[in-house]
Amino acid sequence: MNMDDTIFLFLCTLLVWLMTPGLSLFYGGLVQSKNALDTVMQSMTAIVIVTFVWMVIGFSISFDEGNDWLGVLKFLGLNHVGFATSKVLSPHVPLAQFMLFQMMFCTIAISILSGSIAEKMRFIPYVIFVGLWVVLIYSPVAHWVWGVDRLLN
Repeated sequence: MNMDDTIFLFLCTLLVWLMTPGLSLFYGGLVQSKNALDTVMQSMTAIVIVTFVWMVIGFSISFDEGNDWLGVLKFLGLNHVGFATSKVLSPHVPLAQFMLFQMMFCTIAISILSGSIAEKMRFIPYVIFVGLWVVLIYSPVAHWVWGVDRLLN
């Protein structure tokens, strides 16, 4: 484990995490004043929903070994994710830090997406949409693109 890489990745994770409130406030300023709070709430709720879904199943689908389409569920519920490094995924940083870094990209992707539905979607359907989007869209595509020797890599 390289301490410099770990600190750098932690700072990058923190900066991407700070982008989400900034983006939600930006979107809140773009909409009508009566919808500003709802727009900010949708973007900020994405942090909670994505964190839960990513830790339960998203990371496992995205970065676990498996076939070209989906990862197996070895990391389900963050099982086997700790402060040890992974030779394939994160040879220089703890696997838990790598998981947080990747989770932030999923979070900011949802926050960007929330700007496209500002003033157009109610809250409960949005919550359901975010959970399904992480599991059915983002995680498999992340597996295809960022997985080792996968479909699009």
